[in-house]
Amino acid sequence: MQAEQFYHQIDVSKYTMVSLHIKNFTPLVWDQYYQIRKYIQSLIQSALLSNEMLFEKEDDFLIFLLHRNYIQWIHDLDDEIQKAYAFHFACGINIIDIKDDFQTSLQKANFALSNGHDHHKYTTTYEFYTKDLYEQRKKKEHLSHDLSYAFHQNCFQIFLQPKVDTYRKQIVGAEALLRLFYHHKEIPLSSFISLVNENTFIRTLDLFVVKKVCEYLVQAAQKQLPLLPISINISPASFSDGKYYLKALHSIIQSYDIDPHLINFELHEDIVLTTTPAHLSFMNDLIQSGHKLSLDDFGSGYSSLSVLNDLPISTIKLDQSFFKTTFTPRKKSLLDHIIRFLHANHYEIIAEGVEQEAMYQYCLNHHIPIIQGYYFYPALSIKEFNNLLENQKNA
Repeated sequence: MQAEQFYHQIDVSKYTMVSLHIKNFTPLVWDQYYQIRKYIQSLIQSALLSNEMLFEKEDDFLIFLLHRNYIQWIHDLDDEIQKAYAFHFACGINIIDIKDDFQTSLQKANFALSNGHDHHKYTTTYEFYTKDLYEQRKKKEHLSHDLSYAFHQNCFQIFLQPKVDTYRKQIVGAEALLRLFYHHKEIPLSSFISLVNENTFIRTLDLFVVKKVCEYLVQAAQKQLPLLPISINISPASFSDGKYYLKALHSIIQSYDIDPHLINFELHEDIVLTTTPAHLSFMNDLIQSGHKLSLDDFGSGYSSLSVLNDLPISTIKLDQSFFKTTFTPRKKSLLDHIIRFLHANHYEIIAEGVEQEAMYQYCLNHHIPIIQGYYFYPALSIKEFNNLLENQKNA
């Protein structure tokens, strides 16, 4: 291999290896692929010094640069490419360690190319190989493996957080929340939610929650407990592939012979901001199937009141940030305005994260009919939830 020969001929302590990949090649331009590639190759070549070198590497390029301002070099090359073509590129940059052989150096450059934090963006990006980057990637791989193993070992469970009638103080429903117990301890959702969203394993977990909720409802009916509606969160990944989710959802619900009105769905407000006709069709299909839709975490910073006009939503869950701390005059005025708007437009309102007596009294005085929060109950195991329903039934 010519690149490897060059590697052995140079003083590697003076060089950096760059693995460069052209982004955004689509079938529309495949007929121009070699023409464009040849042109970009010529631009890269013209940007090199006499003792620097460019090699082709399958669909990518391998570049040996002397130590310099790499970021400026990348920006300059990007400017030249943009003059002719609307293509960007990604770079994996490895400052060569003199102890490394060619294959190790190449693997590091390719690793940086494949694992850049911003390489998915529609712009030119770069990532330096570092030990921290490698460790982060390995940690992510181990976590991904552990989550898959935990799933197949039935380590995931659902807990139910009661929704309580503000006036009667009786449980009228619940939200299903995912919990992971691994090696005899609970693993916080925050420690893995970004990974399962990134690798879309969350879609498997979404359907797992649906299945467990159906199992719970069947068991509750067998125990002659009150059958209350359970709400389930829909992740961005499932929302974006609503057709698949809907098909799987219908299959699960039908297999358990569950009344669809007993299962409702919550959408986080950030995922509805980019609603497409396909997304609206998905939401309408859920409603036509008998499910109610809630907008979750309303007021957390993404949405405006105007976005509600286009959504087939019947319930608004006010974000817990409204109720976590004492009201300032400004926050109270804002919340008062939102509640008046929601009442005027006939939305059902749920206050989430209510913990203090003062916040409960506020909900009572402002006719918020349902409360979810520690003021009444935290998320409970199935057994604990059933005990509450049994006591409520016998009261």
